[in-house]
Amino acid sequence: MSVLRDALAVARLEIGLLARFPRFRLSLLGIVLIPALYALIYLESVWDPASRTGALPAVIVNLDQGARFHGTQVHLGEELTRSLQQRRTFGFTLGNDEAQARRDVRAGRTLFALIIPPDFSAEALAGERPGGGKLVVYASEGNNYTGAGFARRFADELGHRVNEAINERRWTLVLGEAAGTGDRLQQFRAGLAQLRLGAQAQSQGLAQAAEAADRLATGAGQVSEGTTQFTEGARRAAAGVRQLTERAGTLDSQARGVLLGPGSAAGAQLPEETGQTAVAPLPGGATGPARAAGADTLRGLMPLTEGLSALAAGLASLSAALPADEQLEPLTTGARQQADAARQFAAGAAELKAGALRLDAGLALLAGSLPAQVESIGGTARGLAAPVEPQVQIDAPVSNEGTGFAPNFLPLALWLGAVMTGFIVNLRRLPRELESTHRPALLLGKACLPVLIVLAQALAVLLMARFALNIQAAHPVGLVLTLAAASVCFMMITLALVRAFGDAGMALASMLLIVQLSSAGGIVPIELTSEFFRHLNPWLPFTWVVRAVRASMFGAFDSEWLSALALVVLAALVAGMLATWVGRWRFVPASDYRPALDL
Repeated sequence: MSVLRDALAVARLEIGLLARFPRFRLSLLGIVLIPALYALIYLESVWDPASRTGALPAVIVNLDQGARFHGTQVHLGEELTRSLQQRRTFGFTLGNDEAQARRDVRAGRTLFALIIPPDFSAEALAGERPGGGKLVVYASEGNNYTGAGFARRFADELGHRVNEAINERRWTLVLGEAAGTGDRLQQFRAGLAQLRLGAQAQSQGLAQAAEAADRLATGAGQVSEGTTQFTEGARRAAAGVRQLTERAGTLDSQARGVLLGPGSAAGAQLPEETGQTAVAPLPGGATGPARAAGADTLRGLMPLTEGLSALAAGLASLSAALPADEQLEPLTTGARQQADAARQFAAGAAELKAGALRLDAGLALLAGSLPAQVESIGGTARGLAAPVEPQVQIDAPVSNEGTGFAPNFLPLALWLGAVMTGFIVNLRRLPRELESTHRPALLLGKACLPVLIVLAQALAVLLMARFALNIQAAHPVGLVLTLAAASVCFMMITLALVRAFGDAGMALASMLLIVQLSSAGGIVPIELTSEFFRHLNPWLPFTWVVRAVRASMFGAFDSEWLSALALVVLAALVAGMLATWVGRWRFVPASDYRPALDL
């Protein structure tokens, strides 16, 4: 029980200090809140950086000249640029000079550059080989290792996205061509319909022509039959006429011999008067017997009468041999049918001609609807599957992730070294005999030991980085000067805070460290932090120390380490001036002048 009682007594004395010393209460409150503030500041600065990548500056240099694909002019570079700007994954700006974009990356004015080469569309659409379409992502690891990591991931994602977009674009064109082929098929069907109508008209015309040909054949047969009958009748008529001619000749000869007497010329003419009976004079002028002889002569004229009868019979035979009217009618009818059939044949031929014209028009439409040639997609299977391959080109390369974070953690170690130095070296106390010394002399004298300590710390850090971590500096002199200047600057800032705020200045130095870690953009690009830290970034010395280490260690920022180092030296001078004139020194007896750390 006595142990517990004694412990409670000691606790009451300690708690009583809160009542006796109000500033102690404030100090405790600060100590209570510092861990929470530390966590809040750091976590808030790196909270969900992926949602803020739109603030990261990047430049797109589109040099693509486009290409013709399946009859359509395609500009993939322009489409990619427009898509990236719409997505706003990064803060893309447009450039037209590849060399200037690379300079901007090296100088740290932009995180990375996306360079689209002139033949990008042609190579990507051809798909002749995997990764034929090159996209160049140019970044600097030395400027910001995490930022370069964003650029690498962007390149990987860009490759997948662009390949998908190109495949979609390619199939859009192919399907569009297929749709055009569908339109051509409609024209093809229309042509076939015209062809069918023409064929139908041709068929009908040919049917009429065939029917007319049949009728023409029938009529021609009838004409042939009538012509045969006519020929037979004409033959028989010719025979009768010949018989008539022969008998008539005989009659003529006999009649002349009787009427004209013997010795009469054959060609003598008969008396012209036919109204009287002309009798030839009898020989010797006899009358009685002569008359009897005349009667005999008249009886000799009977053959003439018979000849005349035969002539009449021959004429009758000729008349009978000639065709009758009803026999000539089929010949007339056949001729009429032949004429009608000829007209129908002409009409059928006209229909056939019209059908042929329509058939020709349909075939012409069909021929016009077919493409002149069918373009193939071309390329290879692998080339078409992955036509684009982004190439990441790195400036100021970093060997590994640990080396990439070194520019942030080396200054962090030096800051912690300066704060620890403040714990073991009493930065406010001086022996009382120096009370009359000028302030600049007091500061220079007081800062001598701490500065030597932090310079020794910088040397140890440098040796550790070189031999333990095997970090090869691109500019060793710049790295040495940077670490030395940074250690002195941090020590002077710590000294100024302690001179201004007493022991609370050590707590403020610790808080300032985490603020600077969040504002310097050492771990993640400053664009991924909140607006508050982005505004603080250019005003804090830690920012320029990190930049100078990156420039001297990796050759980042076009190796411009000297300008950043100059700002660090300037910050050290400003902190030294503040430490000279702010606050008050605590002068103590020489016996009380001892290290702040109770050993």
